[in-house]
Amino acid sequence: MMKTMIMVLTMLPSVCLMVSVILYCKFQSNYKKLVRGFLGKYTIPSHYLLYSHMGFFGFPLMAYFFINLSENKKIFFLEKNSPAYNFPLKDDNMKLIRTMKPIIFIMLFGFFCCFLLGVIAFLIKIHLI
Repeated sequence: MMKTMIMVLTMLPSVCLMVSVILYCKFQSNYKKLVRGFLGKYTIPSHYLLYSHMGFFGFPLMAYFFINLSENKKIFFLEKNSPAYNFPLKDDNMKLIRTMKPIIFIMLFGFFCCFLLGVIAFLIKIHLI
């Protein structure tokens, strides 16, 4: 039973990675449209500017940025009264931001599986399991 669970926990992050890459490729045009639209009108904090040029590897952080922007949450290095918080309300930006949420949830699930696998490995190492 334990071996099966560990094998599944080992395979799930790989499956999550593959699914997130496929979804990223499918919605890459939406992502680039959002980034271009934001950079064309507003000043973006420098670390998010770096993430916006990293492709798939910067996508989760930029998606987190846009999701927090759409939920009107505080973003590091962006003033709370900045006009950038109105960006999701313009055009069809909110629809484009919503397409990013499943990819983020899949990536977080994969990360959680890796974390859980690490905890199980630690527990085995200290002989609790």
